[in-house]
Amino acid sequence: GRMCGRGNDSTPTSAARRAAEFIGLRKRTTSRTAESAFGESDGADWAVGEDVRSDAASRRQMLERVRARAAEQVAQRQRTRQAELELETKERERQREAERARQRVRESEAEREREREEARQRQRERMRELERERERQRRLRRREHDTAAAAAAAAAA
Repeated sequence: GRMCGRGNDSTPTSAARRAAEFIGLRKRTTSRTAESAFGESDGADWAVGEDVRSDAASRRQMLERVRARAAEQVAQRQRTRQAELELETKERERQREAERARQRVRESEAEREREREEARQRQRERMRELERERERQRRLRRREHDTAAAAAAAAAA
């Protein structure tokens, strides 16, 4: 009884007592109850031992299930986060692509505007050219007219 105190783990009784206390069979078991709890006496106690053993096993299974569920939740959160990151990356890429497209549109519009301006410039240049040509024609005609008039005047004189 008292010789196998709580410090000594090597004795079956103290191990049984600790196990029984852990399981919550009772707060402080006597060695006799612990022994019979693990079915080390007659058959009636054996049933109790079975219960205790299966109780411990079901606790172990429950712990494992809880751990597995926790691990699964962590994995799920990581997958979700991963998916969110991928979506964010895709969204940023899409926005960059849209910005590049807008940039191309702006550039091509600017290009067209430059071309239109150049066309207007050429048009103005042609108009000035025509105007100069007409002016030259008028001067020629006036000179011819003046010359003819002078000749007529000379002839009349």
